[in-house]
Order: sequence, then structure tokens, then C-alpha cells
Amino acid sequence: VMVSEKFLEASKEKILGNFETSRKLLEECLKLDPEHHPSCYQLADIGHITGNYNSALVWAEKAVKLDPGNGWYKVLQADLLMKLERYAEAVVVFKELNRIWPRKRIWYEGLAKAQLLAGKPLESVKTYDRILSEFGFDEEIFFKMTGLLEMSGKQSKVEEKLRQLVRENPYNTDYLRNLAAMYVRYGKEDKAMPLWREILRIDPGNGEVHFEMAGYFRRKGDDAQAYQELLQAFSTPNLSIDAKIVVLLSYYNLTEQFPALLPQAYSLLDLTVKHHPDNPKGWSMYADFLVREQRYREALDLFKKVTELDSTRYLVWEQLLMCANALNDFTVLSEEGIRGTEQFPDQAMLYLYYGKGLLYKGRIDEARKTLSRGYLFTGFNDTLSQRFLQAMANAALYALDFSKGDEYFSKGMGKGNVTSWFLCDYMRFMVLSGRKEKMQAVMDRAASQPETDPWKQLLLLWHQAGSGNTTAVKGGIETLMNTFGHLFYVMESAGHLCQMAGLTEMAEACRRKALAASNGAKLPEKP
Repeated sequence: VMVSEKFLEASKEKILGNFETSRKLLEECLKLDPEHHPSCYQLADIGHITGNYNSALVWAEKAVKLDPGNGWYKVLQADLLMKLERYAEAVVVFKELNRIWPRKRIWYEGLAKAQLLAGKPLESVKTYDRILSEFGFDEEIFFKMTGLLEMSGKQSKVEEKLRQLVRENPYNTDYLRNLAAMYVRYGKEDKAMPLWREILRIDPGNGEVHFEMAGYFRRKGDDAQAYQELLQAFSTPNLSIDAKIVVLLSYYNLTEQFPALLPQAYSLLDLTVKHHPDNPKGWSMYADFLVREQRYREALDLFKKVTELDSTRYLVWEQLLMCANALNDFTVLSEEGIRGTEQFPDQAMLYLYYGKGLLYKGRIDEARKTLSRGYLFTGFNDTLSQRFLQAMANAALYALDFSKGDEYFSKGMGKGNVTSWFLCDYMRFMVLSGRKEKMQAVMDRAASQPETDPWKQLLLLWHQAGSGNTTAVKGGIETLMNTFGHLFYVMESAGHLCQMAGLTEMAEACRRKALAASNGAKLPEKP
């Protein structure tokens, strides 16, 4: 009676989650009755719940020993053995459970798993085979079994099982594909072809099979037929976008060496976006091809579409603004730049593009604030910091804030190697602001720049103008206009130079060329 009362109280405490109290009561039960196996079981269960598996197993085995016919005690014992990775012992217990409950499939599955983990995959195969024979066909169990056979090197057995499956299910295209895939793995590709043909007879629009056939013909060296199969595969939405992207990536690399294959790539890209219009991956891949060919306007439109479908991919935003920058489309830079910086408020590059857009749309104060904020995220990237300082200095020039402009250019000079563009802008700043004391230092830094560089040529002209030698400016500007008239920033700076030198007509000609190379730029008349 005392044991029963304490056991009942212990059970209540266990249900309430008071495991330590319950454990003490159960131990008291066993002091009164050392053979009280329900207490042993409950102690094992508490250990199992609290993760104390070793002590739990001791109690579970004691419960089994005291009441060998109790299947639930063995269930807990098997579970603990599996958790402790004592798989060979678990196999023995699962076999006992199968004898106790011969029609319980769950214990057969437990036995198969324990056999596999115990390093006996073929024993596991036998158990799975028994499950199929006693409980009926189960696709998951069947492919687990054939997977183990293949892992064990039993290729002929795998073929036998898969062929039998196909015979019993002749119109199941998934099973036909599995048999074909097995032949491909085993180097018997010619046996796979009749199976693929049969699948296409049953399901003519099966893109996955066309995809597999494309691989077959490519390995055979028949590239023309492989491409035709790819066209068929890409013409269906049931071939996943990810599979198509893998092929397109291979084309991206291949067309670097063999540009003649570009028409094929673009045909596949057209089919991809046609059949997956709401998936950003296809549009993004298409845009990457266009960027490589410097077809920036078309790429820009596609990147816009990608951001409409998925605005969470940073590289897409950077590519979008890069295209706008290459096109000198300052309207897009200002309109899309604000969206990009809101989506990624700690990415410096987006602020640089956005700030440029604002500056050349005439929104100088906003540009200065945007660039200053973005500069905070450049970190230890000297190259990027220098680009920001150059843009910030130019914005300060347009705002007539010469002290800040000089400060930014001076900081940029200390960022290691400086570009000829940076040096040219610095020279322009010094000439226009009247701060010419550092002109020679800039010339010294420019000495190593190639003479064919348009910025080096323009820098020399600014230096000549700043030194009072304006007669040489006209001829130099004419040469620049003839050679580099398509470069927006060069013509913009040249226009300022001509204006300062009193070459009004030439200044207007440079401005017209700059505007022709831009998309919505606003050029300040002068600082």
C-alpha cells in the first residue's frame, strides 16, 4: 500500500515537471520494494526526459530484467541505446520488439535504422525488403533500400529492383527516370535513351528529360543536338529555374572564349524569362550577360525589374546603379539611389552613386549630405574613400565651400595611389578657387600617369591655364574634343576650363558634347 501511494504521488510530480521530487519518491518506492519495476521504468523515463541517458539506461535495463515481457520497457531501452550510439545492442532490442509486436511497422523501421548505423547496410536492406513484403509498397522505403544496395556496390541488384518497379508501373515517368538515371550513373547511357523516349511519349512536355538528354548528347560530342534538347527543356516551366541557371552560368563562362555561342545563350535566356517571368533569377542572369557586352541601357531595365520582384539582393542594386552611372543617367541614379540606400543603409557604394545623381541633378546640398553619410561606411577601403573624397570635394566646389573642398582633396592625396581623374579634379579646384599653392605637388604626383590618358592631358591644360598660359589651352581642348568628346566628365571639366579661359564658343561646344553623353545631367555654369 505504501509503495502504491508513493508511486502515485511520484507520478503526479513527474506530470507537473517536478522531476527531482518525483525521482526521490520513486527511489523510496524501490527501498520498500527493490523489484518494483514500474518505478525503475519511471526513473528511466525521467533520465530520458532530462537528457541523463546513461543513468536512464541503467534503470531501463533493470525494468526489462524485472519484467521481460513488457514491450514498452524495451521501447525505452531501444531509444536510449540509439541516443547513446550503442547501435549493435539496439538491433537486438528492436528484434525483440518485432517478436512482441509482429504487425508494428515502426519497430521494423527502427531495426533497419539501427542495422545501418551499426555498419550492416545489407542487413538493413533485408529489413526494408521485409517491410515492403509484409506492409505493401512504400516509395520512400523502396528508394532507401535501393540506395543502400547501391552504396554497397550491388549494382545488378539495384537494376533488378528498379526494372521490376518499372514493369509494375509502366506509366510512372518518375520511376522510368530513376531507372534511366541509374544507367547514366553506371556508364550504360545507351540503355537510358529508350527510357527517355518512352517518358516523352507519355509526357511530351517533360523538360527534365530533355535536360538529361542534352547532357547525354553533350557527352557524346553532339553539341548541335544537345542544344536542341536544351531548347526543348527551357521551353517548359517544369524544369526548375535553378537547373536552367546552372546551364546559363556554363554558357556565361563558355562565351568568354567562344563568343559565337552568344546567340544560343540569348535564346535560352529568352525562354527562361518567358517561362519564369516572376522569378528574379532569370532576369538577373540576363542582365549579367548584357552588362558584359556593355549593353547598359538594356541591362538597367532588367535590373529594375529584378528589384521590383525582389528588392533584398544588394549586388543587384549595385549593378543597377553601376549601369546608370556608365550611362551618365543621373535621373536614375537619383531616383533609384534613394531606394537602394533605404534598402541597404550601410553600403557605401550605393551612397556614392546616389550622391553623384543628386549632384548632377543640381541638388547640391542633398548631394553633400548623402556623400558625407556614405563616407562613414567606407571603412579601411582607401580606394573607395578616395572616390568619396573626390566627389565630396567637387560638391563643395559647386557649393563654393572652398575650405571643405581643399580639406577633402588633401585627405584624398594621403590615400595611397591617386588616379589621374582625382588629380585633374584637384587641379581644376585649385585653379577655380584661386588656391594654387599646391599645383606643383599635384603635377609631381601626375608625372607617372600615361600621356595618352585624357585626364592627364586635361590636367596639363588646367595647369597651363592656372599658370597664365591660356594660349595653349585652345589647341589642347580641340584635340581633346576630337579624341575624347564622348566622355561626359572630361567634356564637363573641359567646358569649365574654356569658360575660365574666356573661350566662350568652345566652352559651349564642350558643354553640348557633355550633355549629349549624359542622361539628365545638370551642369552648373561655373562654381
